[in-house]
Amino acid sequence: MTRNNVKWYNNDSVESFQLSRGALKILHVPNAGGSSVRSEVMSYEIIRGLMPGTELHKTEMEIEYFPRGSKKTDYSIMASGQCLGVSVTRAMNYFVNQTFQSEDARAILYKKLNGVVWSTRNNYSTNKMDVFRRQILHVFAQNEEIAGMLQEEYYNIPLDIRSDTIVIVTVTPEKGSKWLYYE
Repeated sequence: MTRNNVKWYNNDSVESFQLSRGALKILHVPNAGGSSVRSEVMSYEIIRGLMPGTELHKTEMEIEYFPRGSKKTDYSIMASGQCLGVSVTRAMNYFVNQTFQSEDARAILYKKLNGVVWSTRNNYSTNKMDVFRRQILHVFAQNEEIAGMLQEEYYNIPLDIRSDTIVIVTVTPEKGSKWLYYE
């Protein structure tokens, strides 16, 4: 597990950033539904910064699985000639009077890491370059406290669920990030 912090200023939406071609594709191509497009766009931009030379390979609906109905990965990248899947989630206080707890950290990590195991296992294509055997779980943490809980609880997740998934926790600024968490 690795942890980083991002800072952005005067950005009140994902559209106010100067986005790469890959991020724009994620933003404008339909995904499987849900309310995670902005976090997927920012995830891609952050991972590009952490892993120079990385390119978007496939968006969520372009990735193939067998059997159908498998858990899904948000997008895949090519990094140093290797295809990696990327699953994105947000760790946050969902309600005004809610406090994020260690149990919440454990639950989100278990759920997402288990989904990563299944989507990796079921990823299929006749083109070997499209198949990923390893993934990144990119977690946006609303603050340092939540990031700390995620880091502590990560080691309480069974090793077979953690598998060989690379976990990146990105702490976002407490002010100016509402658009990322409440899509």
